[in-house]
Amino acid sequence: MTPTALALSFCLSFPEVSTVITGIKTPKQAFENTAGITPLPQADRDELERLFTASGSDLISRMENRG
Repeated sequence: MTPTALALSFCLSFPEVSTVITGIKTPKQAFENTAGITPLPQADRDELERLFTASGSDLISRMENRG
């Protein structure tokens, strides 16, 4: 699974999300953005959220401090 497919699969794994709008510039990007998308099992979603919480909180703090 590509990083793009993983990111889109994660977003689309939530029942509250029905659509994800991505930016594309070429037909190749359109294909890549739709290839390999699959709903993620709850355990995978939980692990991705845990990883983000562990490593992403510092990034979020820095972004908030910059305004």
